Amino acid sequence: MVRWRNTPCQLDAYSKHILGFTDSTINASGTITVQDSETNSTDFLYTTVNYDVDAPPYSGILYPGSKMYEYFIVNNRQNKLFDLYIPANGIFIYHVREITYPGLIMVSVELKQADGLNNIQNNHGDSGDPYPGSTNTEVLGNIQIQTPYYIHIHRSIFKNI
Repeated sequence: MVRWRNTPCQLDAYSKHILGFTDSTINASGTITVQDSETNSTDFLYTTVNYDVDAPPYSGILYPGSKMYEYFIVNNRQNKLFDLYIPANGIFIYHVREITYPGLIMVSVELKQADGLNNIQNNHGDSGDPYPGSTNTEVLGNIQIQTPYYIHIHRSIFKNI
């Protein structure tokens, strides 16, 4: 099979998770192996506090009875198969916020970029986006990236990110 430069890559971790294409390990801790997501269906999902939208600072902003959830999805993408032409490989960390209203769900998904430039919307991705990336960023909150395949998760993950 011939693969051209603009061959579509695989779905992002959030899309695969929400469609049920992954087996999520929830709130794992210690040193974990993050296998490449092209040949392995396991991802790692980390939950944070679920917010009470009827209390400050959200009261009066969101519809009464709404619920807000926040979590992170960690996966490993490598330059092979459908991801052969992604700009860089490594650990991808997605920050997800979901707000549910009666009959409606609003979702925000952000790729946490290792280089901190937050420019993915302008350049379609670069070598600085996955961890450790071109800047060799090894820490995001309480996560330490030990190699492209192993990460160490400390308790109380993702506070103040």
